[in-house]
Amino acid sequence: MFFTWQGKRVSVITVTVTNITKTRKCCEILQQIFEEAKEPLFGRADRIITLTAFSIVDIRAVLQDHGCNDAQSLFDVYLITGGMPKYLDLLTANAALN
Repeated sequence: MFFTWQGKRVSVITVTVTNITKTRKCCEILQQIFEEAKEPLFGRADRIITLTAFSIVDIRAVLQDHGCNDAQSLFDVYLITGGMPKYLDLLTANAALN
């Protein structure tokens, strides 16, 4: 699956991997600031919530709620979102799963 961005043909997979990599780096930086002893905000976090991506079973349940029951849709959605709830929410909010 390809689209055009700034006059260049770009793969959806490339964009998704790039976004996930950037998101991961931001999360690692925030985690380092709050959890490493030499950092300025060490010990200030009252609660730490660890969020994880949806499993394939969870994504299948969301797809079934939106009327998509085939394996190809499950594969495509997992490939694009990587199980990230926010990306899945954007797809469902824009009726992209129909």
